[in-house]
Amino acid sequence: MARSMYLHCAETFNMQKEEVQFQKRLEELASLSYQRQIPVYTHFLNRNELHILHTVADGWKHLFFQTSGGYEFAERQMAVFTPDALLFEVNYPFTALCVRPSMPKFAEDLTHRDYLGAILNLGIDRNRLGDLIVRDRTCFLFCENTIADFLIQECTRVRHTNVIVSWAADEQIAAFTKPQFQELRASVASLRLDAVLAAGFHTSRSVMNQLIYDGFVFVNGRLTQNSSHLLKDGDVISARGYGKFIFETVLSETKKGRLMIRLMLFQ
Repeated sequence: MARSMYLHCAETFNMQKEEVQFQKRLEELASLSYQRQIPVYTHFLNRNELHILHTVADGWKHLFFQTSGGYEFAERQMAVFTPDALLFEVNYPFTALCVRPSMPKFAEDLTHRDYLGAILNLGIDRNRLGDLIVRDRTCFLFCENTIADFLIQECTRVRHTNVIVSWAADEQIAAFTKPQFQELRASVASLRLDAVLAAGFHTSRSVMNQLIYDGFVFVNGRLTQNSSHLLKDGDVISARGYGKFIFETVLSETKKGRLMIRLMLFQ
């Protein structure tokens, strides 16, 4: 028990240290933008880093930032700092690629992990990649412009399947990034975050409470560690290891006060 607590404390300390370092890096980039009066871009940020960015930026008065991952519900996004919200044209330095089997008939059933692993094995840092979307044995991914040519030339195999990497056309971007949903209706006692999470992922509130406490739940892209947080129509909730859904609305209320809600689960 003592060893377990020690390891947990050590892991928490390391995470806090990394977050402080990341915060300082954001402040350096923001300062560079302000001093030189130019747009300054980050690498792709994960959900926790985006949360830190929003938290830190709440105190900035003379600097602006915005983010994009290439499509509306992107998990990983790149941020840009600008000295003025209107005077600078923002051109995010990332592009979209399509990775597909060279012979689909003989291809394996490749997963998100397979494609990501193959790319990382080429020596690419994860923060240089945005989201990867896998459908019908084809992977669509966002990456920084500086590594696009390298991936086109060097990414030739995923597991035992030969693949071809090419620039993604605009119609491919629109098709792959269009979200696919499954509607779910559920009955909950309240609109508390833990209650709706438990209903959405068919598990217990105690399991979801622990997930929230551990910092693995995000509401509209921001880390939320308050189990009693009340959701509102249109909130996007994601839980690491479980998935993501949109809380659409309350459909009705029973005589006993329970709420029938509609969720849209990302597929």
